[in-house]
Amino acid sequence: MNYIPPSEATKPILMDRVFDAPLSRVFNAWTEPDQIKVWFGYQPGAVQEAEIDLKVGGAWKFVLSRDQEQTTAFTGHYLEISRNERLVFTWSYLIEKADGTQEATSFSKVTVDFEASAGEQTRINIKHEGIQSGEAQGNVGNGWAKCLENLPGILAS
Repeated sequence: MNYIPPSEATKPILMDRVFDAPLSRVFNAWTEPDQIKVWFGYQPGAVQEAEIDLKVGGAWKFVLSRDQEQTTAFTGHYLEISRNERLVFTWSYLIEKADGTQEATSFSKVTVDFEASAGEQTRINIKHEGIQSGEAQGNVGNGWAKCLENLPGILAS
């Protein structure tokens, strides 16, 4: 994993949102493949396949597209898991070509903190750090914003 320390990269992306759902429901939306496929991405249903090995060191992979020429995905490994409290994982954008070659961004790091809020609400704080370029940072920031717009749809069901 080629993780870039924050001192060598752009400023971290920080996001803070409150959702009208209990803590365990919000946490599960982040850790269950069938739920990830519904809300993660620029639009609901953007993820075609989601694989999650929810343990420290376990891998995750969210496939956005797959055809005969290439597979496009996000991938990483879990660094820390505290149920209903925190997820920390590495993050890379990956293109796998049909000939077996791969193109991937350096790994960055995402920390998601979950906190019970008033009533049945849950606050999440996202910190995505170690992104290597300003252009990538803009794309990732916009992507997180879209994902968080989609998340209430799965929490309401």
